[in-house]
Amino acid sequence: MNKAKINDIVQITKGEWIGCLVHVTELKRFGIVGFVHIPLKKQAPIRINEEDYEVIGPAVIMPNEI
Repeated sequence: MNKAKINDIVQITKGEWIGCLVHVTELKRFGIVGFVHIPLKKQAPIRINEEDYEVIGPAVIMPNEI
């Protein structure tokens, strides 16, 4: 079972977004809510089920620090 925390980076392991990195902003019963960065378009919100990602680790730089 994945144990993501707020501000972790996770990688999507299933579905059409497979391979994308996600910055976790909320923890939910089903999994996580976060966002993916899209070049030249800022970011897109995304919800991911618990079984569809793997935790990479904590983010080093928070988006509000840039």
